Amino acid sequence: MTKRNTASVKFVVPLNLALAALVGACSGQVDGYGNEDAAGEDNAPLPGDMTFAPGLDPENDNLKCDGRDVGLTPLRRLTNPEFDATVRDLFVGINVGAPSRDFGFPADAFAGNFSNDATRQEIVRALAEGYLEASQKLGTLAAQNARKLFDCDPATDGESNCVAKVLDGFALRAFRRPLSDDERTRLTSFFTESRKSETPADALGALVQRILMSPQFLYRVELGGGNEDIVALDDWQVATRLAYLVTGTMPDPELFAAAKDGRLADPEAIAAHANRLLDTDQARLIARRFFREWLDFGFVSGITRDNSLYPGFDANVAAAMLEQAERLGETLFFDSQDVFRDLVRSTKLYSDDRLAKFLDLPGGGATFTEVEGDPERDLGFLTNAAVMTVSSHGDERKKSIFRGKWVRNRLLCQEL
Repeated sequence: MTKRNTASVKFVVPLNLALAALVGACSGQVDGYGNEDAAGEDNAPLPGDMTFAPGLDPENDNLKCDGRDVGLTPLRRLTNPEFDATVRDLFVGINVGAPSRDFGFPADAFAGNFSNDATRQEIVRALAEGYLEASQKLGTLAAQNARKLFDCDPATDGESNCVAKVLDGFALRAFRRPLSDDERTRLTSFFTESRKSETPADALGALVQRILMSPQFLYRVELGGGNEDIVALDDWQVATRLAYLVTGTMPDPELFAAAKDGRLADPEAIAAHANRLLDTDQARLIARRFFREWLDFGFVSGITRDNSLYPGFDANVAAAMLEQAERLGETLFFDSQDVFRDLVRSTKLYSDDRLAKFLDLPGGGATFTEVEGDPERDLGFLTNAAVMTVSSHGDERKKSIFRGKWVRNRLLCQEL
């Protein structure tokens, strides 16, 4: 049953996290809540009356963080990047590749600006098949690397001992919480049944595959007790929400330890972990993805242009444009003192040899360096090369209306 959930404490986090919620709230996507058009082409109501839960106070346009006015909590499936990152962190020290790419997961559906809208995260047949194939490969890797993954080898350390280590360690991290007694019983029985036809190592691998195919892994499940309409998140759920918001993956060891010790009911503790996670490389990747999806410039890498109109434009230049735009977004997110102003007024640019030559920019070099642009020409994302490219159809003399549409859709959150 879908419940309305809220943390028992307020999230006291840095301004940039509030920015992400603020910008996404105007289209109702970044937090994954459904809006009035999210029910499908026939605009039928979603199950459980899952209508848009406003994130802004219409009276003063400030984020509403107090009180019990919380939005509905949908069941969130791991997005493709979240699946890859979570598996990578589960299999530390083992090359697992990028399962979503390697096994052909269908692309995450967009219902607006962002790909993490929970109302669009259904599992279609092709995705289920991809999950099955990926879990089979990962189960095989687990069987081959039991000592490294679980600090246990069923052939020498005892099968029951290894099963316990899988459930107490790997499964806890995969489910982002301790297992219930019923789950432990069922998973132990699954290993016992697999053992009838498999070697100890292969049966352990099958157990890992079973865990990775569980809804408890594939979804971020939040279960509240009782019949309350609004229930408090426990420490494990707070840790999971915070980790996926900031880093797009499962909680790290420090966050898991805080959840285990019950230390996430304190707003200052949550803020400390948020700031710590924001210092990671993974958080910077999430910031880049946020700007790439919000401002829709990611498609620049697949664009071609008529060389008679744009001499020198090729895939390498397009890739450099994408890198430049992502670096600008990352800088705004982490370093800007006035994000909204710098979004459209910053003259800070990043350039390498390819862009310096193609766009007549200062500086450049074999690698990207920060340069100061022309204040009459280079103004934040409004004149960014990647944005200018994706918001036109090749001949801006005839298609400049598409740039106006981009401003209305992406910056002003207005659907035309």
